[in-house]
Amino acid sequence: NCYADYREMLDAVKPDFVDIITPPPSHAEICAEAAQRGIHIIVQKPLAPTLSEAESIVANAAAAGVRLMVHE
Repeated sequence: NCYADYREMLDAVKPDFVDIITPPPSHAEICAEAAQRGIHIIVQKPLAPTLSEAESIVANAAAAGVRLMVHE
């Protein structure tokens, strides 16, 4: 299937995890949307453009009880 919006895909497919390979400035928003839905997250490095944004992504994932993995 094709989706015009990743949020629509997350809601329709309800994946066990997502692998986020978008540019780093978009990681915080997409990670937050996945975490809100209880979807585990794999994200390409760099995690975020700034340390504070990276810390926020980690905190949001932990608060939602989802696994967050950074790779590559």
